[in-house]
Amino acid sequence: MQKITFMNFKGGVGKTTSVCTMAEMLGQVGYNVLIIDLDPQSNTSRVFGIQDDIEELNYEHLFLEKQNSKAEIEQFILSTEYKNVYMLPSSESLCDIIYKIYDKTKEPVNNTDERPELIFEKNLRLIENDFDYIFLDTSPFKTYLSYCSILASDKVVTPISLDNFSYEGVHKLINLIVDLNMQFQKNVEFGGVFLTKVKSKSSNLYTEMNSSYEQELDEAFIPIAIRDLIAVAEANTVFQPLFSYNKKCAALNDYIELMNYLDMLDNKHYKLLKKLLVGKSTTKKQK
Repeated sequence: MQKITFMNFKGGVGKTTSVCTMAEMLGQVGYNVLIIDLDPQSNTSRVFGIQDDIEELNYEHLFLEKQNSKAEIEQFILSTEYKNVYMLPSSESLCDIIYKIYDKTKEPVNNTDERPELIFEKNLRLIENDFDYIFLDTSPFKTYLSYCSILASDKVVTPISLDNFSYEGVHKLINLIVDLNMQFQKNVEFGGVFLTKVKSKSSNLYTEMNSSYEQELDEAFIPIAIRDLIAVAEANTVFQPLFSYNKKCAALNDYIELMNYLDMLDNKHYKLLKKLLVGKSTTKKQK
């Protein structure tokens, strides 16, 4: 089981597209995937068709109160129409939770384990063994939800769009992970940076950025680029996962190679995913 946070403190870099695409493809080949949408804009939740039935969720139970029962966490998890993909959805009320977590950090605690930033991570442990992968999609703003997400993860990966040329933001995120690991005695890994929205791998811009990031970040740079194709933009526009929208889109191959690079696929599932791109498959659950 892997818990992976997708994080970049800039918007429009492909976090949601990456989460949704990878989750759906993993579900297609039999992995159970939970997506946790921590962005109050709720775009990831909308992609998987969850909009109207999340108003009564009490996020304080999830982020501010340590739970002892698995059932207390399961009430937040909704099934989707997509095979093996489950959602812990977002809503605008997460904005209020950010301030409540902050207020709780001002209260005295006896030891590190009681810190409010760790409550979400401890609650997530109750259900994590029900899933093969847990993806956490975050907002482009650094908030206490960002801290909670990092601390609840095994690794953090960072998509960067081709027009987002900034080492500074990446290093700030890496330093944040290091600081949180030291402060809370964790071992969260920085999984690396990968480029998105690449129109042409032969362009001067791609060559320059690819070379620069590789030189600057060394092993933290993932040598996989996600192509910027019309089907990707269209799928985002209609709030639909890319695989179900157009499984012939070549960007899906990029995501398979990304998952393979991150050791998310064994050989059997890698070959099965490749086969699904040329064969027939049923995306939605059978009724």
